[in-house]
This record gives sequence, C-alpha cells and structure tokens, in this order.
Amino acid sequence: EPVRRRGFIPLAKGRHAITVEFFDSAGDEHLEVSWQGPGFARVPIPAAVLFSDAP
Repeated sequence: EPVRRRGFIPLAKGRHAITVEFFDSAGDEHLEVSWQGPGFARVPIPAAVLFSDAP
C-alpha cells in the first residue's frame, strides 16, 4: 500500500526547480507528486505545468 510523505514550502508565483528521486526496487512501485494551494485541494501536478531543462 502506498505511503504518503508530505511537506510544506511557501512559494511565490512562478517557476520553481523541483527534484523527485524515486527508486523502484520490486517493479510494482507507485509514485504520485501532488500539490495544493489557496483555493484548490490536493491534486496530482498536471504534466502541462512541468518542464525540463534536460537536453
């Protein structure tokens, strides 16, 4: 069963770098990264708002 870990960081409006490290040791792991803020409940972060600087 998934275990939820959470933290709180106050952020100003705009882009912010995040790093998510994940290790799948058994092949059946699950990862979901969510956010919430003033006026909206916790929901998975939509791919449309994510970007990468990786080549």
